[in-house]
Amino acid sequence: MAIQTFGIGDVVSQLLLHGERSRNPLARTVQLTGDRLRRGGGITPLSELNLGAMAEAFQRGR
Repeated sequence: MAIQTFGIGDVVSQLLLHGERSRNPLARTVQLTGDRLRRGGGITPLSELNLGAMAEAFQRGR
């Protein structure tokens, strides 16, 4: 992944925090960066996600 940056904030937003791939060619890949969630071909800004609810659901699932 090539990163072109102009400042520290740009670097943080482009770092891959979490990524998932599958051997299944029909499965979608997931990538989470500092500013967006990319799944398959769609991109969702983190500002549109309810991160608190996602963290709570994760903790309940453990």
